[in-house]
Amino acid sequence: RTPVGQSVTQTERGKARTVQYRTKDGKKKFHTVKGKKYTFTLHHGGTLRRGWAASAVRKEGDTYVVEVSNSVLYAAYVEYGHRQEPGRFVPAIGKRLKKSWVPGKFMMTISANEVQNGMEAKIEHALAKYMEQMLDGK
Repeated sequence: RTPVGQSVTQTERGKARTVQYRTKDGKKKFHTVKGKKYTFTLHHGGTLRRGWAASAVRKEGDTYVVEVSNSVLYAAYVEYGHRQEPGRFVPAIGKRLKKSWVPGKFMMTISANEVQNGMEAKIEHALAKYMEQMLDGK
Protein backbone atom coordinates (compact mmCIF):
# COMPACT_ATOMS: atom_id res chain seq x y z
CA ARG A 1 0.00 0.00 0.00
CA THR A 2 1.23 3.48 -0.85
CA PRO A 3 2.23 5.53 2.20
CA VAL A 4 -0.04 8.53 2.69
CA GLY A 5 0.56 11.80 4.55
CA GLN A 6 -0.95 13.12 7.75
CA SER A 7 -4.67 13.67 8.41
CA VAL A 8 -5.65 16.71 10.44
CA THR A 9 -9.04 17.01 12.14
CA GLN A 10 -10.29 20.56 12.70
CA THR A 11 -13.31 21.97 14.46
CA GLU A 12 -14.78 25.35 13.56
CA ARG A 13 -17.89 27.28 14.46
CA GLY A 14 -20.23 29.01 12.06
CA LYS A 15 -21.06 32.71 12.37
CA ALA A 16 -22.57 33.91 15.63
CA ARG A 17 -25.91 35.69 15.21
CA THR A 18 -28.00 38.01 17.31
CA VAL A 19 -31.56 36.97 18.11
CA GLN A 20 -34.17 39.58 19.08
CA TYR A 21 -37.18 38.68 21.21
CA ARG A 22 -39.70 40.29 23.56
CA THR A 23 -40.25 39.44 27.19
CA LYS A 24 -43.70 38.96 28.76
CA ASP A 25 -43.83 42.61 29.75
CA GLY A 26 -43.08 43.70 26.13
CA LYS A 27 -39.44 44.77 26.47
CA LYS A 28 -37.06 44.02 23.57
CA LYS A 29 -34.17 41.73 24.44
CA PHE A 30 -31.17 40.69 22.33
CA HIS A 31 -29.28 37.45 22.72
CA THR A 32 -26.16 36.29 20.84
CA VAL A 33 -26.32 32.67 19.67
CA LYS A 34 -23.11 30.80 18.86
CA GLY A 35 -22.77 29.31 15.39
CA LYS A 36 -23.10 25.60 14.71
CA LYS A 37 -19.98 23.51 15.37
CA TYR A 38 -18.44 21.78 12.33
CA THR A 39 -15.77 19.06 12.45
CA PHE A 40 -13.91 18.08 9.30
CA THR A 41 -10.78 16.15 8.35
CA LEU A 42 -8.13 17.51 6.00
CA HIS A 43 -5.99 14.93 4.24
CA HIS A 44 -2.49 16.02 3.34
CA GLY A 45 -0.93 13.69 0.81
CA GLY A 46 -2.22 10.80 -1.27
CA THR A 47 -1.38 12.37 -4.65
CA LEU A 48 0.98 9.53 -5.53
CA ARG A 49 -1.58 6.91 -4.47
CA ARG A 50 -4.37 8.53 -6.52
CA GLY A 51 -2.07 8.80 -9.57
CA TRP A 52 -1.99 5.07 -10.34
CA ALA A 53 -3.86 3.97 -13.48
CA ALA A 54 -4.16 0.63 -15.29
CA SER A 55 -4.98 0.01 -18.94
CA ALA A 56 -7.53 -2.52 -20.13
CA VAL A 57 -6.35 -6.13 -20.45
CA ARG A 58 -5.22 -6.94 -23.98
CA LYS A 59 -3.93 -10.11 -25.60
CA GLU A 60 -0.54 -10.08 -27.33
CA GLY A 61 0.21 -13.47 -28.84
CA ASP A 62 -0.04 -16.07 -26.06
CA THR A 63 0.11 -13.56 -23.21
CA TYR A 64 -2.25 -11.03 -21.64
CA VAL A 65 -0.88 -7.56 -20.91
CA VAL A 66 -1.96 -4.82 -18.49
CA GLU A 67 -0.02 -1.56 -18.38
CA VAL A 68 0.16 0.15 -14.99
CA SER A 69 1.37 3.75 -14.86
CA ASN A 70 1.56 6.76 -12.59
CA SER A 71 1.37 10.26 -14.06
CA VAL A 72 2.74 11.96 -10.93
CA LEU A 73 6.09 13.53 -11.85
CA TYR A 74 8.01 12.30 -8.80
CA ALA A 75 6.68 8.70 -8.86
CA ALA A 76 9.90 7.22 -10.27
CA TYR A 77 12.00 8.94 -7.59
CA VAL A 78 9.87 7.48 -4.81
CA GLU A 79 9.76 4.04 -6.46
CA TYR A 80 13.46 3.58 -7.21
CA GLY A 81 15.18 6.12 -4.94
CA HIS A 82 17.03 9.33 -5.71
CA ARG A 83 20.12 11.40 -4.96
CA GLN A 84 20.06 14.57 -2.90
CA GLU A 85 22.54 17.18 -1.74
CA PRO A 86 23.49 16.69 1.94
CA GLY A 87 23.45 19.90 3.96
CA ARG A 88 20.87 21.65 1.78
CA PHE A 89 18.13 23.31 3.86
CA VAL A 90 14.56 22.40 2.89
CA PRO A 91 12.08 25.02 4.16
CA ALA A 92 9.05 22.72 3.75
CA ILE A 93 10.35 20.34 6.44
CA GLY A 94 12.46 22.89 8.31
CA LYS A 95 15.56 20.67 8.28
CA ARG A 96 18.79 20.07 6.43
CA LEU A 97 19.24 16.96 4.26
CA LYS A 98 21.45 14.27 5.84
CA LYS A 99 21.98 11.46 3.32
CA SER A 100 23.19 11.63 -0.27
CA TRP A 101 20.92 8.75 -1.36
CA VAL A 102 17.28 8.15 -0.45
CA PRO A 103 16.32 4.48 -0.98
CA GLY A 104 13.20 3.69 -3.00
CA LYS A 105 9.94 2.32 -1.60
CA PHE A 106 9.43 -0.15 -4.52
CA MET A 107 5.63 -0.04 -4.15
CA MET A 108 4.91 -0.93 -7.79
CA THR A 109 7.69 -3.55 -7.97
CA ILE A 110 6.46 -5.35 -4.84
CA SER A 111 2.82 -5.21 -6.02
CA ALA A 112 3.71 -6.56 -9.49
CA ASN A 113 5.66 -9.46 -7.92
CA GLU A 114 2.72 -10.30 -5.64
CA VAL A 115 0.34 -10.34 -8.61
CA GLN A 116 2.69 -12.52 -10.70
CA ASN A 117 3.25 -14.98 -7.83
CA GLY A 118 -0.49 -15.36 -7.22
CA MET A 119 -1.44 -15.52 -10.90
CA GLU A 120 -0.63 -19.22 -11.40
CA ALA A 121 -2.94 -20.26 -8.55
CA LYS A 122 -5.73 -18.02 -9.88
CA ILE A 123 -5.41 -19.48 -13.39
CA GLU A 124 -5.43 -23.05 -12.03
CA HIS A 125 -8.53 -22.27 -9.96
CA ALA A 126 -10.32 -20.70 -12.96
CA LEU A 127 -9.35 -23.62 -15.21
CA ALA A 128 -10.55 -26.19 -12.64
CA LYS A 129 -13.85 -24.32 -12.27
CA TYR A 130 -14.28 -24.20 -16.07
CA MET A 131 -13.50 -27.92 -16.43
CA GLU A 132 -15.97 -28.74 -13.65
CA GLN A 133 -18.70 -26.74 -15.41
CA MET A 134 -17.97 -28.46 -18.73
CA LEU A 135 -18.03 -31.96 -17.19
CA ASP A 136 -21.22 -31.28 -15.22
CA GLY A 137 -22.90 -29.90 -18.33
CA LYS A 138 -22.45 -33.18 -20.27
